[in-house]
Amino acid sequence: AVLQVSVASACDSLPLMSNDTMCTDTFHDMNSYAGVDLLRSPRCSTADLLICDGFGVDQTTILVSLLAAFLGPLASSFIPRKLLIAWLSAQNSVETAHLLRLWESERRDFLKP
Repeated sequence: AVLQVSVASACDSLPLMSNDTMCTDTFHDMNSYAGVDLLRSPRCSTADLLICDGFGVDQTTILVSLLAAFLGPLASSFIPRKLLIAWLSAQNSVETAHLLRLWESERRDFLKP
């Protein structure tokens, strides 16, 4: 309930996220300033940029967007570390296998009469 109230107040203070005309005009102004087509659709509504549109009817899109915005960076901070640990572990295993093979071959040479 607290999250819904927070989202509702954020949407009230950001009409750019719910007003198609204002959003489209703003993107067209940014396009002319940047010299790049930032809005790849004729209107913000057709590009699905109006995350606050219809907030009173369907809150799922906003809540999923907020959840993804929170969990995305959190998950990405753990993935590289896990991959690095797995890579180092595999690298150590390969080096250990090479050392064991070298040790066995030297031991066989030493034990030969």
